[in-house]
Amino acid sequence: MMDFAHWLPIIWAVILIAAISIYVVLDGFDLGIGMLFMLERDETRRNVMISTIAPVRDGNETWMVLGITVWPWAVPPALTLWDVSPPPSSQLFQLVGTVILLPIILTYTIYSYRVFRGKVSEADGCH
Repeated sequence: MMDFAHWLPIIWAVILIAAISIYVVLDGFDLGIGMLFMLERDETRRNVMISTIAPVRDGNETWMVLGITVWPWAVPPALTLWDVSPPPSSQLFQLVGTVILLPIILTYTIYSYRVFRGKVSEADGCH
């Protein structure tokens, strides 16, 4: 019979996979409403859409928190940092990708904040 140390990472991996899967399935509801929200122009219907997801929106994030908290326990203690680290060529590829993409993402974020600055107030209910 195998000892408990053998099964512990497998148990935690199953819990992690289940938590992330539940989060993805339940969050699809929020994301779908968010995509439809952009297309709807009638303010009354938009309020109904937001009211539909309001009770469950933050509850879906619980699964993500659970997944993040069990993550360290899913890795067997026998693995060291040197066993799981990628080769230097992969690290260089990731560094170059980050150096290229990060300024693009930051530029787009700054641009979108400048475009929408002052167009939405707290009285609109969107903050």
